[in-house]
Amino acid sequence: MYFSPRPFADDVGRRRDRERADTKIITGYLPTIPMIDSTRSDRLSRRRFMQAAGTGAMLATAGCTTSVLGSEQNAVVYGDREDTADRYAQVYNQQTDGTPIDFTLTDGRYRDIITKVKAGANVQPLLGLDIVRFAYFSELEVLRDITDFYNDLPYTDDFLGSVGELFTTRDGAKRGVPYWIDSSLYFYNKRLFEQAGLDPESPPGTWAAFRQALEQLDSQLDLPRPPLGAAFTTGLVGFLGYPFIWSNGGRIVNDDETRVLFDERPSIEALEYWVDINNAGLMTDPLATNWEDWHNMFVNEQIPIMFTGGLGLSTVQQGNEDLFNNRLGTALFPKPAGGTRTSFLGGDNLTITTSATDDELDTARDFVRWANTDQGMQTTLELGFLPGRERGFEVGLATQEPYPRLLDAYQKTLENGNTPIYADYEEIDLIITNAWSRALSGTANPAQALRSAAREANTTLMDS
Repeated sequence: MYFSPRPFADDVGRRRDRERADTKIITGYLPTIPMIDSTRSDRLSRRRFMQAAGTGAMLATAGCTTSVLGSEQNAVVYGDREDTADRYAQVYNQQTDGTPIDFTLTDGRYRDIITKVKAGANVQPLLGLDIVRFAYFSELEVLRDITDFYNDLPYTDDFLGSVGELFTTRDGAKRGVPYWIDSSLYFYNKRLFEQAGLDPESPPGTWAAFRQALEQLDSQLDLPRPPLGAAFTTGLVGFLGYPFIWSNGGRIVNDDETRVLFDERPSIEALEYWVDINNAGLMTDPLATNWEDWHNMFVNEQIPIMFTGGLGLSTVQQGNEDLFNNRLGTALFPKPAGGTRTSFLGGDNLTITTSATDDELDTARDFVRWANTDQGMQTTLELGFLPGRERGFEVGLATQEPYPRLLDAYQKTLENGNTPIYADYEEIDLIITNAWSRALSGTANPAQALRSAAREANTTLMDS
């Protein structure tokens, strides 16, 4: 469906070599998407920067702040996979009286918690849970049913799009609340768009227009790199690739979670689209470029478009404030003809575990309730993430220029985004990633790669 002449291999090879030219290096900004162990090291080594409310100044977070479980006397322990999430506990403790919240850092895949659960040991009463692990933890029966508590919250009707359902409900019960969210979309450089003859206020919104814009940017700009910074390595196929499947009407698994569906025509067409763009040399190497590399390229204005997530704003502001204030554009991923623009909604929901004692429940509920108040959502924005409520885009940094115009596309991602919630997410994602790698490397065509992968997933993971 999507074909164009493939450039000579040596031309593409020379382009790939130029991608490693000297750049001003920035570090510390990687997406909070689910990653398989072998490729998590880059993400786990970074240090995030927080944006101070009212000033926009960035405060470095110096290392992982952790605490021993229950180290603060009478505290209720809150665990999260993000080292900067201790800021929530700090702000909550400053703003409230009574029993404090004590933060502890979990590992990214919650293996420490899973081991304790399977051994019958207690875990943290409060848990910030990677949303793609929500289904698995529900199956472990470690998450409390908080349906009555959730229904009494005063702001449940304010959650955007499907956030209020995706981040809360499993097996007919409310087992979490939306917390901090990280969604995928693209950034573009308005000045480079204008130089290439494109409308800087009307970024391409369809697959065809996006492909045409890449060609125009590539031919009209004298840049040493391809026009699009992106990759589809482990973890990134989901965050950056699944939205193209969803926008084309495709699905990853069926409703009963008994069969995978990513070998159907919508998924094949999405992968064909990216194989075509890669073969034309219009994107950074999708199997070798890492997240920081293409963000460096964009910050240095060496590429006009990049795929990114919530922390992309912090990345650009820190690396090139003039670009951030004057030339940065944000947009949802494009859609095919007749499709719907969408996004991958990652991040955390906030849960109360079955380990919470009766004495801890009141404080745990207070913290969960506070997380989506104005003060809690201001903290979310300062950390570089997105609140799940519409009200969250009307407080703190969201009201300070240039954030209102930059956050508009992010708000639309929450209104139109999707989250894959099924127990075998990581295993299925790895199988899909391997299929995309085979197609993008040219060792199999998209249909062959995806159909073979679907057979593997259905045979090894899914119920018959």
